Amino acid sequence: MRKVLAERLVSLPLVVLAMSAVIFGITYLVPGDAAESVAGVQADAAQVARLRQEMGLDAPLPSQYLSWLLDAVRGDLGRSLIDGAPVAGTIADRLPVTLSLTVAGAVVACLLGVPVGVMAGLRPRTLWDRAATTGASIGVAFPAFWLGLILVAIFSLRLGWLPAIGYVPIDADPAGWLGSIILPAVALGLTPAAALARQMRNSMAEVMGSDYVRTAHAKGMPRAQIVRRHALRNAAGPVVTQLGFWVAIMLGTSLIVEQVFSLPGIGGAMSNAIMQHDVPLLVGLALALVVIVVLVNLVVDLFLSALNPKTRQA
Repeated sequence: MRKVLAERLVSLPLVVLAMSAVIFGITYLVPGDAAESVAGVQADAAQVARLRQEMGLDAPLPSQYLSWLLDAVRGDLGRSLIDGAPVAGTIADRLPVTLSLTVAGAVVACLLGVPVGVMAGLRPRTLWDRAATTGASIGVAFPAFWLGLILVAIFSLRLGWLPAIGYVPIDADPAGWLGSIILPAVALGLTPAAALARQMRNSMAEVMGSDYVRTAHAKGMPRAQIVRRHALRNAAGPVVTQLGFWVAIMLGTSLIVEQVFSLPGIGGAMSNAIMQHDVPLLVGLALALVVIVVLVNLVVDLFLSALNPKTRQA
């Protein structure tokens, strides 16, 4: 486990460095720049050129990236080219919203997907198994933004049970936060729940048919004890791996779900940064997501090491 932790921590700066170069380069493939956005459509070429010089956008791309990188190493992610706000401050304001939505979506996925998969895996080729498998196959096909719109139409507009838009910080009002996050979390977590249910069903069915489980049955061990002490632990590995994959997917999908429910997360800021060619803000937001994905993968690897001693030796 210590080896896994050390390897991931060493690779983290390299991953962030590589992704920063990629993101920085991709932003300049998009036509236009921040100077044109600030100047407006009625500005002439001279005004745009003057603004471009003031913003430092007239320098070669490698020079701009090196200047940004040197500041970033010192902890300064720069300022927005549009409103001059510190990028680090924008990340600090918006990242908790995106993280809370992603974590809530992962909780929904686990609470719905894992029990359904376990029950289907313990009863293979039964009506429950067929229903769960069919439901999981259908659930994987539904996009999160479409589910969000359906949930808003039913539970907000028709029934009036939950708010359709808005976000309440958890430290300000935990109950209000829960009410504002339920629908987005369900919309975000239903598709991963279907995938986890299918994976859990396959893993559980495979483990229950293994030799050591049959031996435990032959020795007279109660079925509940076999499931609790042996089957769940051995079936959890592939599910944990897939959960880590889906958390990364949900982190990206949350940017779209935030737009549906008008949540003040990274999604809105990133969308504005793309449209306005705000490179420092866009790079800072994207790198924050990259760091989170790497940390999620680290947690998954550590959890797998705890489940399987062989993983610690790999």
